[in-house]
Amino acid sequence: MSKHARPGNALAELAGPLSDFFEKLGGEESGAWLEAFKRFLRKESPWSEASSTTKSNILIVDYALTLAQMIQAGRYDWVHPDIDEDNFPLNLPPGFPTRGQIIPELIHFNRLISSDKAIAEIKRRGPRPATIWELLAFGEHNPDPQRQFSIIALGSVWRRRNGGGFWVVPSFVSHAGRRELRLRSFNCAFSDRCRFLAVRDTA
Repeated sequence: MSKHARPGNALAELAGPLSDFFEKLGGEESGAWLEAFKRFLRKESPWSEASSTTKSNILIVDYALTLAQMIQAGRYDWVHPDIDEDNFPLNLPPGFPTRGQIIPELIHFNRLISSDKAIAEIKRRGPRPATIWELLAFGEHNPDPQRQFSIIALGSVWRRRNGGGFWVVPSFVSHAGRRELRLRSFNCAFSDRCRFLAVRDTA
């Protein structure tokens, strides 16, 4: 559509897409389409400072599973030995379902950014930083994205007892085509190639 198009013509061109949108709102993925529409209205676009790719499907996370079970389901080629339930205990808030539904979103800031600034920006946009449980659920059903870029979960932080007591967060990386589950320093600046996994609770 030309930028000089008359308003009447613009409304006519929107009739078809709007009809499709309302039809999608009546389908099984209505929640995902509604969230995408709300982000559009807030001008959270792919060309903004922080772009995102939202999965249209709703992801089921079984918080009753152990980390070992979720890691096994993801079929990772290498896992950091310090990633276990002693270091990353599950702390669900009261009333939170043990089998949750989330809409995952990969956020790309396209610049060097600290953990604190990334967390603040994620929350400003509406979702929350993903936990390690949600990262593992995402990795099980979406194995390919981590082959393209590192994926960070800032919702689970652990302070190492050795190595200077640094705070670390779980992350997906790819090394020579291998899918690996590693730990990254929470206090470092993440490169512009990293993505941050954020989630929206559907309940």
